[in-house]
Amino acid sequence: MFGTFVRLYFGLVSDFVLHISDLHTHGAQNPRTKTQVHRVPMNRSNSVILFNSVILVAFLTVFARPLWSVPPSSEKAGTKPPETLSLRGRVVWMNDALARRHGVKTVPEAAQRLLALETADGELHPLVEDIRGRAFRRDQRLRGQDLQLLVRRHAGSPMIQIIRVFALQQDRKFELDYWCDICAIAMFELKACDCCQGPIELRRVERRVLRVESQK
Repeated sequence: MFGTFVRLYFGLVSDFVLHISDLHTHGAQNPRTKTQVHRVPMNRSNSVILFNSVILVAFLTVFARPLWSVPPSSEKAGTKPPETLSLRGRVVWMNDALARRHGVKTVPEAAQRLLALETADGELHPLVEDIRGRAFRRDQRLRGQDLQLLVRRHAGSPMIQIIRVFALQQDRKFELDYWCDICAIAMFELKACDCCQGPIELRRVERRVLRVESQK
């Protein structure tokens, strides 16, 4: 149906252009054959055809445009936008958590293969191992401490993608990243500095915690 409509639309446009061309070339001299073409007067029939063609082409251009417009990638694929969540827990190795909580034994090759956030109620959220996720593999100081993670979860996937990392200590909250004192730039995993190639340090920046007191 779409292909038929497109062919009809462009056929009408082509006929309209040819019709206009014929009306304006009658009475002109053909530059190749040097012959004179007699002008055909614009009678009522030609005017009606021209007017109807203009109206039809304009209508199809305005109202049929959505048929061939390309929808956004998320709408075209039928997927929902990612969900942003704030989760608390500790980052652990998935195989260790499965063995400790459920008695599930994995093969030796699965050891330290997948990282997960383990919440206080026992939920396991596997981590997407991008740069921020890989930081927990490279630096064992990040694992095993109480954290609050701002994460993104895509529809249809149990994996969570880390956006920001906060360490929790009693009623205090610290944002974690890595810092180079020489270049004064922040990074998201333990490695050599992207600029000077020197060592970097784990940085803890305290953030204010908003407290909401219940009113009796």
